[in-house]
Amino acid sequence: KAQEWQDRHYLLVDEVSMMDCKVITRLHTQLCKAKSLPELKFGGVNIIFMGDFLQIPAVSHFDLYIDNPRWHQGHHLWRSLNTVVILQKQMRQAKDPRYAELLHRLRLHQPTDEDIDLLNTRINAPLNDVGETPIIVRRHQVRHAINTQRLHIAAQLAQVPITYCVATVVERSGMPLSEIYALRVGNNGMKGDAILPLLPGGPLMLMKN
Repeated sequence: KAQEWQDRHYLLVDEVSMMDCKVITRLHTQLCKAKSLPELKFGGVNIIFMGDFLQIPAVSHFDLYIDNPRWHQGHHLWRSLNTVVILQKQMRQAKDPRYAELLHRLRLHQPTDEDIDLLNTRINAPLNDVGETPIIVRRHQVRHAINTQRLHIAAQLAQVPITYCVATVVERSGMPLSEIYALRVGNNGMKGDAILPLLPGGPLMLMKN
């Protein structure tokens, strides 16, 4: 790691609101080791933090902006930042000012009755393009059913057959039976994870190798 970081001078951290005092302290410690500069904050590496503290909070609740005696060093490291840039202009929803204003009020936990009414109109609303719209679900079974349905639709439109790759264990040396079972039946017993359907040009996301 020291060799990797020898010529690196910047580190970008996105979604800083998810980082707590414990994580920033460990980051400082590891960078000091990697750069062999224990006397400098973050080993002398310039760090650019990005994010919004009113969005995704840290799981531990040891927030960077709170001086918790248990993780005082982390808070001190956060307070040592020398430049703060606050972006005021909404770019992602620039073409939809009504929605941008709604999001701003939600961010501050101050939605109006009109905001709530507008959001309620989107419940069970039809999608313009079902094939391209991302859908977020909680259950593996629902996710697998949606992926299977979309894959078959894409295969029919492209007139290309789906290739199914079945997971198998070639060499189980040092591999416990529990891991073999998980591989064969998929995550949380979702058997579809053990069979990977592939279609040329189709999107594919691998969570584990």
